[in-house]
Amino acid sequence: ADTAIIANAWDFPDALAASTLAGVAGAPILLVDAGPLNMTTTDALAELGVENIYIVGGPKVVSEAAEEVLSEQHTVTRLGGVDRYETAGLVADEAVRLGASTTKAFLVYGGNFADALAVSSIAAQEQIPVLLTRTDVLHPEAEAFITGGTVTDVYVAGGEKVVSFDVSGRLVDEFGIAVTRWAGLDRYETAAAVANGAKAAFALTYSNVGIASGANFPDALTAGAALGVQDGLLMLTDPLTLSAPTEGLIVDNADDITKVEFFGGTVALSQAVEDAVRGLLE
Repeated sequence: ADTAIIANAWDFPDALAASTLAGVAGAPILLVDAGPLNMTTTDALAELGVENIYIVGGPKVVSEAAEEVLSEQHTVTRLGGVDRYETAGLVADEAVRLGASTTKAFLVYGGNFADALAVSSIAAQEQIPVLLTRTDVLHPEAEAFITGGTVTDVYVAGGEKVVSFDVSGRLVDEFGIAVTRWAGLDRYETAAAVANGAKAAFALTYSNVGIASGANFPDALTAGAALGVQDGLLMLTDPLTLSAPTEGLIVDNADDITKVEFFGGTVALSQAVEDAVRGLLE
């Protein structure tokens, strides 16, 4: 990869917003601490032959010292706003500049990671920008992106408790945007609804499937980008036992699945989950 994305490992918004940029740039997402660079990441940059780096987030999440070190051997561009919402807007603008969709956008709650994880591989694969909002008020950054260009379709991931009907209704009533909501009773049902909805909306296939924990975000952060550039689909599960909605997805699409990747060690994603998936596909 001649381009890579660097984001903070201990918070989710910036890396999730970068899923689309990863897809359009063919770039992996690599994680760092807020302080000094870790050797695992610098070694990966060298092994991949990276020339260009996007740092996603401000200096509080990826330090200026880290940026200086990276700039010694790479061309570095920082996309960082005053908060997660502005950063997501900047990332969306850059993704569009590189060729991402100008007519579609994902809209997800910016205060939690689960729904944004659910759309990450689809955003990367279909190169659809991911915008963050608050629950009851459409954030101005998201509004500016949606209404300031040629967006005609917005896909909301999550129920009204995370993105209210006031927000989605305003997009329809004031701006004439077609809004599609994919949601379930919990994060796993929502992730399944997103997968099924995207399959129908974008003619996606289930040939390449990735499974990661929906209870924590680091492994799934990078998995979404990796799967997206392989035309793969990320599924989320409880880390200890295969979640029923995810099991249903696998059973319903078993004839199409040719490859499954598990992201994270057995502490993050138990062997029981892997065994259950293997059992369903044998």
